[in-house]
Amino acid sequence: MTLKRQAFITVFVLSLIFLAIGAASLRAIVERAGDQAYGRQMTELSSNWIIGLDRASNELMSIADLIERDEMTHRYFRSADSMEDVNFYPAYTNYVAGILKVFPRVGELSILFPDGSEDVRVAFGVSNSSRQVQSELFESVSRQKLYNQVGFEWHEDFQTTVLVYYRAIELESRINTTGRPKHQRVGYIRIVTPIENIFVSSRNLADSTTHPLIIDSDGEFLYAGNTSSLSQYLNTLDTNKWHGWHSVKSQRWLVDVKQWSADIQLVSVLRTRDSLDEIPVFMILLGLSAIFLLVLTPLLLGFLLNRLVLTPLSTLVFASENTEYQMPEKEVSRNDEIGSLVRAFLSMRSDLVKQNASLKTQVYKDGLTGLPNRNALPLLLQNCVDHNVNNFALLFLDLDGFKKVNDAYGHAKGDLLLQGVAERILSQLRVNDSFVHYQGDRFTLDPSLVRLGGDEFTIVLPGVNGGYNAKEVAMRIIKSLRSSFKLEDTEVTVGVSIGIALYPLHTVDLDELIKFADFAMYEAKKRGKMQAVLFDSSFEESENALLETENAVEFAIENDEVETWFQPKVNPKTQSIEGFEALVRINSSKFGFIFPDKFIPIAERNHLIDELTLAVVKSCCRLHQHIKVEFDQYLPMSINLSAVQLDRDDFFEAVNDVLDSMNVDKQYIEFEVTETSIMQDESVGRNRLKSLRKQGYRTSLDDFGVGYSSLAYLQKFEFDVLKIDRSFFRNVSDDKTSQAILRSIRELAKSLEMSVVAEGIETPDQLRMMSNFGVDLVQGYIYSRPLHENDILMYMKLFRRTSDHLTNRVSS
Repeated sequence: MTLKRQAFITVFVLSLIFLAIGAASLRAIVERAGDQAYGRQMTELSSNWIIGLDRASNELMSIADLIERDEMTHRYFRSADSMEDVNFYPAYTNYVAGILKVFPRVGELSILFPDGSEDVRVAFGVSNSSRQVQSELFESVSRQKLYNQVGFEWHEDFQTTVLVYYRAIELESRINTTGRPKHQRVGYIRIVTPIENIFVSSRNLADSTTHPLIIDSDGEFLYAGNTSSLSQYLNTLDTNKWHGWHSVKSQRWLVDVKQWSADIQLVSVLRTRDSLDEIPVFMILLGLSAIFLLVLTPLLLGFLLNRLVLTPLSTLVFASENTEYQMPEKEVSRNDEIGSLVRAFLSMRSDLVKQNASLKTQVYKDGLTGLPNRNALPLLLQNCVDHNVNNFALLFLDLDGFKKVNDAYGHAKGDLLLQGVAERILSQLRVNDSFVHYQGDRFTLDPSLVRLGGDEFTIVLPGVNGGYNAKEVAMRIIKSLRSSFKLEDTEVTVGVSIGIALYPLHTVDLDELIKFADFAMYEAKKRGKMQAVLFDSSFEESENALLETENAVEFAIENDEVETWFQPKVNPKTQSIEGFEALVRINSSKFGFIFPDKFIPIAERNHLIDELTLAVVKSCCRLHQHIKVEFDQYLPMSINLSAVQLDRDDFFEAVNDVLDSMNVDKQYIEFEVTETSIMQDESVGRNRLKSLRKQGYRTSLDDFGVGYSSLAYLQKFEFDVLKIDRSFFRNVSDDKTSQAILRSIRELAKSLEMSVVAEGIETPDQLRMMSNFGVDLVQGYIYSRPLHENDILMYMKLFRRTSDHLTNRVSS
């Protein structure tokens, strides 16, 4: 489909959309204008009705003032108990009737005795017979001794809600022994105006669709007029939600609520009509607009689009396919978007050249620190060779403790730390330390620092005079990083381990130079971090041996050459085997026998430790089942955990799957961890140990007495077993201090309900001493070296035969 046809279809569809949007917008405008008009009408209506209520209330008050002050009222009440009252009653009644005629909106005027009985009552259109007034409003006036009160009541005679006003009549008492004026309440004036008489003049402002409603402070209707459906609907809402627009039974109502008095609210309602009903011409105009938009607009827009846009675009497409073609001057000089597009196209070649230069800079520049990146390092080294630099050093830097900061405070602060480290290292590089640097699109002879990625950096130091000068620079950097870094509101510290390789002393191969500096850096970390180490050929041999061990571990796992050896745990008093510790070994057909101290660190670093541990778990389950069948015993198996495994949920899920598949209860599996491993992240260690014990596993603190030993760890972490390292009792028989410490540990473990295992027991004296100290289990060469899984059953049979002899040796 050609672009012109697509444009025509698009314009046609857009015309339909604009038509719909225009119609909807016009309707919204009309409705909004109508709503605003209704709002103004409602404001005027509510104000007039409030004014009407105020006028009616003031009118009743004025009538009451007139009657109360009139001497006829005073005379009437003074003669109430005499014969004069009989003669004066008709005259006073005519007086009251005359007042009522002057105020046509008033429907009833009556004089009440204090008990509420009507003595004089004049009313228009209803019976004038006197009655007893009983209403909450009158009771309130009478009970609270109020002087006057206005409110709304239901009037039985008028059968409507009325505005009623009560005024107390008080006369000065003739009998007064105090000598001071004293007033006595002798009755009340009650004036009633039907609510329709109040709003009749105000209603003329609107039509029959307007209604006033009266509610009390509780939201109860005192007057609802002819709005039963609306009033029922409003009763379902809180009064604070009445104000505004409401739709009730397909009718729209505008409601306004105004406070008239402390206890009375006036609710004005206005029933509205659809705004479009009032403008039938709208449909005619809308139809004509639709015809115009559907027929004329697409044709006109299509013609203009073809002339102004499509034809120039076709020319531009041809020019892009033919680079020699020169665009017509009239297209280049246009002052619209097409002209801008043409000029942008003509300048594209120069822009591409600039972009290529910028991309080259980005390829060799680290986005976070602005330093040269990993891609720039080989070029920096080659630049030294090309400039005939006879001697230069490569420093390989790896931050110590950066991961902890990054994990604890987040990547944002980790990035700030890397930027701060880069600035501090640069501040330690003097001009005569280094003069090779990448800048823009070329390499210059300025000071340089390279960020390889993560927390790794390198420094190229040309012209160094042997390893001493390079190490001096390295130690200066290490010293500078000892000071803390302030990251916004946080202070952190990191160190750095630095490896140094020299050109051409160590190698003339630049790739090897990088590798040798890396080897030296790893050696610095092995020596305790915050070290600077110069490369030595033995490092390469060590790394080669390390690589060979890595291959051996992978080969052993792939070829099922991982073996589990077991060392028994024996009760020194009963001389019975009560468990085994599982120890992983590699016996490779290709690489020979490899001990754990060689391959465990490699397995941890290469993420192979989980596979090794799972192989041990399976061996423990097999041995547990064999012992159960052969000896009808359920012996627990201890398995060592690595620090890197404590925060891996998937590993422990795999362990659970192995136990479930081999039908071994979790209570017979004991996980051993060292103090050093849980110190790497105490929170993770505590949560993992708690989870394991909750699942039913047993936990053991291994090598207690080595490294960071603290009795506080026994209380901070929950363990089932405490394993005391052999360093505690090598000379325990001659060292009273060691004996006292051992007794303290035993008592503390006992109070914490922990079993105590002494490992590394080799002599009868040590065995006897451990038995006397009350150690629960012992483990060591005195009973057995670690044995292969296949030799355990035979060993147990032999052990049973010789256990009596061992018991005698311990007891003696």
